[in-house]
Amino acid sequence: MVQTIKCPECGAEIPLTEAISSRLSEEIRKEYESKTQAKERELAKEREALAAREKQLEESRKTVDETVSKRLADERVRVEAEAKKKATESVALAVADLQNQVAEGQGTRRSAEERTGDSEEAAGARGREEEHGVGGRSSSGRGAEETHRGCLEGSR
Repeated sequence: MVQTIKCPECGAEIPLTEAISSRLSEEIRKEYESKTQAKERELAKEREALAAREKQLEESRKTVDETVSKRLADERVRVEAEAKKKATESVALAVADLQNQVAEGQGTRRSAEERTGDSEEAAGARGREEEHGVGGRSSSGRGAEETHRGCLEGSR
């Protein structure tokens, strides 16, 4: 069977010979190869663009990771400093409270010592009076010791 083509102008059937068909086949093959190469170049460009985009995304991710790490480190330092400050303040308040308690205790001890000192002085005076024989009775019938106690109590 002989292949023919129809003329677009007159509609006549024209037989194709092997020379014409091989030439048409070669043209179609070249056109196909050209289109294929163009598609391959386009795909290569898309791959390059995707690779560049992937690289850019990776760099952005690294930048974000570094920023987050830096912020975390800064925040950690800030929180540690704040905790240290609060701990220092807390310890300072505790020390001040303890110092106040010690001061109050010393004041109470001094008062007690003063009171005890007064009592010891009175007892010492009585002891001295008794040693010197002043412990006799007075004209009112009371001993010197009782008189001295009365004086001490009256002075308080």
